[in-house]
Amino acid sequence: MDSDIIIKINDLHFSYTDESGQLPTEETLKGVDFSVKRGEFLAVLGHNGSGKSTLARHLNAILTPTEGSVEVCGVDTSDEDRIFELRQHIGMVFQNPDNQIVSSVVEEDVAFALENMGVPYDEMRSRTDEALKSVGMYEYRLHSPSQLSGGQKQRIAIAGIIAMRPECIVLDEPTAMLDPQGRKEVMQVLKRLNRDYGITVILITHYMDEAVQCGRVAVMEKGRIILDGTPEQIFSEPEKLIKTGLGLPQATELAWELKKAGYDVKFPVLSEEECADEIERIINALQH
Repeated sequence: MDSDIIIKINDLHFSYTDESGQLPTEETLKGVDFSVKRGEFLAVLGHNGSGKSTLARHLNAILTPTEGSVEVCGVDTSDEDRIFELRQHIGMVFQNPDNQIVSSVVEEDVAFALENMGVPYDEMRSRTDEALKSVGMYEYRLHSPSQLSGGQKQRIAIAGIIAMRPECIVLDEPTAMLDPQGRKEVMQVLKRLNRDYGITVILITHYMDEAVQCGRVAVMEKGRIILDGTPEQIFSEPEKLIKTGLGLPQATELAWELKKAGYDVKFPVLSEEECADEIERIINALQH
């Protein structure tokens, strides 16, 4: 596998078995071909049932292919003898942070996986402190997780993964249960980890406003990847997104409506700041 590629997916098919252990006729993943470069910040979009969470679970061998292959850091996820090695390269964060918290003290929770890995105490201490600082939660290290907000709990869950020092973090709708402030906190942490530590981030989400903050966006529909490109490329084709049942970021949608109404607006507009600048430019143009 190319050293620049951290994840390589080749013709991935997957079907969940029914209660009798039989494969159904309808596949959940239908021939996914996909690769991720080291250091990328990738959003995977799709409505419920598109296959995005099933894809995420293939990346650290929670699920393995019915057909095809998934390689992470050169390790085939179907190789049962190398699963422990694989999971040292790639960390997974799920939707509900309460399901990932195992201790009554924040710093003990972050250190939990390191203890299981047999990391020496001094190194475990420094890794735990560094991970908590990286997500802005060091001052809460002696708190009980039950005292924290949803966004803070999710940052603790992310710190527990960071302490293991993976090369890649996969997050399966990590902000779905959070309020807007919690979502903002988690996105800030992910962007900083990607920018400052070079960690590859794969964010499974259905929030368009999160996807525009990533470097690359892939869109799934009915078990296949149908669009793949930069946010500018993906959101420049709003009709395709709407056809899949997805919406647009609010700023992009407003700019699109202005464009359809005949205004000379730059498109796509991805951020609220860009949208405000375009509206101001249009108003100034109309006044002259």
